[in-house]
Amino acid sequence: MRATIRTPILRTAMEMSFNIVFFAMNWFLLPHLGLLVAAIAFMVACLVCFNVAYILARRIHGFRWQGLSLQLLALHGSLALTLLGVAQFFPLAAAIASPLLALATALAGLRVVLIKMGPEGRVATRLTRLYAAIGWPLRSNS
Repeated sequence: MRATIRTPILRTAMEMSFNIVFFAMNWFLLPHLGLLVAAIAFMVACLVCFNVAYILARRIHGFRWQGLSLQLLALHGSLALTLLGVAQFFPLAAAIASPLLALATALAGLRVVLIKMGPEGRVATRLTRLYAAIGWPLRSNS
């Protein structure tokens, strides 16, 4: 019962952390940086909100990062930064690489989710067969 009462308050606190940071950065830095501050403020506010959500999840539910989750986070972050760097100098190459990277990481991520969930269910069974058909089965035969 207590968790259901606290949930809206905590969600509001998390959303307010985003809004306060975003608004304050725009308010104080707009005269100095112009509209560029909107992008910077959005990124910083997202990072703050992410950290607040992590702290709340850890305190309330005992959330802990798993090694695989941290590896996937690092992989996606490094791919995003690399793609951003490529886009600065070779926009066409980045435009071609972007959907290919999205497809590759989506297939890999979906595979991880299916391994964690198991092949039970109609959609999961079909996807498990699809991965087996492309030569990337979810379970080894050993």
